Amino acid sequence: MAAVGSVGFTVEVEGATGMRTGAWAVGETLTIAGHPGRAPLATVRLRPAAGREARGARRGLSASGEVAAAEVVLAEVTVAEVEERARLGGAAPHPALDLFAPDGAPLATVEPREPVAWPRLFDVMDAEGRPLGTVARSRTPLLRRATWAIHPADGGPPVTGRQGTAAGWLAFTALLPLWLLVLLISLLVALGTFGLVTQLLTWGRPKSVAWRRGPLGRRPLTFGHARGRYRAAAKGPLDERLVHAQAALHRFTALHAT
Repeated sequence: MAAVGSVGFTVEVEGATGMRTGAWAVGETLTIAGHPGRAPLATVRLRPAAGREARGARRGLSASGEVAAAEVVLAEVTVAEVEERARLGGAAPHPALDLFAPDGAPLATVEPREPVAWPRLFDVMDAEGRPLGTVARSRTPLLRRATWAIHPADGGPPVTGRQGTAAGWLAFTALLPLWLLVLLISLLVALGTFGLVTQLLTWGRPKSVAWRRGPLGRRPLTFGHARGRYRAAAKGPLDERLVHAQAALHRFTALHAT
């Protein structure tokens, strides 16, 4: 059941370039969609981070405020870019994310602080370049759980989300012995029949996330992995642009992380 006073949305991929190659492309677009059949809440466009050329992309808005149709041309990868990716360990540096309103007006920009594939810190700014906050990404030492921390620019307490809710980890721990037994039996069957056990191998650690202010605080943002849906508190402590920026970063990581 949806929480009272919350807004549900998904982050959808436009096109399949990134899904096919495993690498992001200039002009790749994500759509933050609310109710089916209605205009999207926002559009997210990927580009090279500040200081890096966006080859093949002409950025800017039309006179009416809409994103120009000719703006996005997926760029070809040059030899220089291939060499740079090799220097960085084979992965392209993380892109910046530009958020646009349904009418094409710029909303916010997410800039990584480090020119690496998976930076630890992102600056979120409004359309005028004023800070909205920062998003920090890390992993816990023990279970290597992905952790996201939103630090609002107004100085409010950070909102932290960790991969896997308490209920999800409890269920995972309880079912792990059974899953290992089923997997062992399936592998033995596969060896005899040359069958595949792809569906079993896709089962893994819980991936839902609940962002909280403090261990027992309210949840201004949640992500349910089973339905692929985010829920944000309608009158929560976070700016909506900061919420959408965090959701877009989370979705991008799920699509492209290896």
